[in-house]
Amino acid sequence: MYIKGKKIYIKNKIRFGIFLIIISLFIMIIINSIFLHKVRGYENDHYQTVTVNTGETLWDIVNRYSDGEHDIREEIHHIKIINNLKTSYLFPGQQLKIPKRE
Repeated sequence: MYIKGKKIYIKNKIRFGIFLIIISLFIMIIINSIFLHKVRGYENDHYQTVTVNTGETLWDIVNRYSDGEHDIREEIHHIKIINNLKTSYLFPGQQLKIPKRE
């Protein structure tokens, strides 16, 4: 490694490798936290809680609370992420967090 004509030696290659790995992980954590702060372009972090009624689907709930500016499929995906849902099946009485639209 050269810096302005001077040769720099790495005395302990293992320690230097561990240092690079730690710095890389730190940078990845910072970048990841920046991108996870805004999920799919939703800047508003305010949510309302909705109780699922008998026979309701995610599609019905999103249609009721949507502002019409976002794609319904993306909103359903977002609601599944913030509510940690693996499937689209809902149960009567289940509480869901829905983003408030203003």
